[in-house]
Amino acid sequence: MSHPTSTTITTSTPIPSPAAARPTRRPHAPTPPDAGMTTAEYAVGTLAACAFAGILFTVVNSGAVVDALTALVVGALNGGQ
Repeated sequence: MSHPTSTTITTSTPIPSPAAARPTRRPHAPTPPDAGMTTAEYAVGTLAACAFAGILFTVVNSGAVVDALTALVVGALNGGQ
């Protein structure tokens, strides 16, 4: 009696090769543009805010502005007279 030396199996769906079963590598996503500030930009922004606060403090404490604000508050407390 002779035995077959090879067997062929047929299936309805193809069996993927090992290379096809591996996930493909995707290219890296492009780097988004800078959305925030860097340390140097924070330093410049803080310096500008401090300069603006100093100028505003000087203007508000000047004699003309103090007199105008005082007149406005006194007029509001007196009923607009």
